[in-house]
Amino acid sequence: MRFHTCWLLTVLALLGLGTPVAAEIPTTPESPYVAAEGKALLVFARSAKWQLPDVTYTVVDEGGRCLGVLGNGWTVAAPVRPGRQRIMVLSGTLQMGMQLLRVRLDAGKTYVIRLDPSISAKEPIRFRVLRAEQEPFPSDILGTTPFRSLASVPMAPWEDLDECSASMRKRAGKLESKSKRALEDWSTETKAFRDARTVRPNDGYSASEVVAP
Repeated sequence: MRFHTCWLLTVLALLGLGTPVAAEIPTTPESPYVAAEGKALLVFARSAKWQLPDVTYTVVDEGGRCLGVLGNGWTVAAPVRPGRQRIMVLSGTLQMGMQLLRVRLDAGKTYVIRLDPSISAKEPIRFRVLRAEQEPFPSDILGTTPFRSLASVPMAPWEDLDECSASMRKRAGKLESKSKRALEDWSTETKAFRDARTVRPNDGYSASEVVAP
């Protein structure tokens, strides 16, 4: 019941009944992948291999806020509130697919999720959650700066993340339909499937573990 109640609140927010949240992502040039005080940082890294470059990945939170839009080979970083929530990842337009991530985050930690292409129509994106207890912070991300401007994202029809969020609210009907289907799929999948798409508190990297090379 709690699961469905949370999802109902999500749908209400997507319909514009929730409180708007600014989508501006603050920049920390010296350490762009260290979480700000009181926040968790979600980092999404999209592979550049074996993909059509004009298919965008859009990351949306429970409130219908766009956290990032990824072009081919891009990395984005989004500060989010700590605690439990569900993240939706759209591939291309809403007609192409939506997949869910379940996250439970600690403040002050950075979480990394790699996004790779899949030939499956049901799951066009393959997720790999990096676990801090199993591997160090990825060296290919260290020393880079996360993309924040949408101006050069292929096929992205928005100027910025606020415009992206507004677009999601306007398309709330389609988004709601996709989210319900994704939720039904999640409920019927195996434990292994759900575990692979779940981010846990201990998976995050502390500030001391996110260091420049």
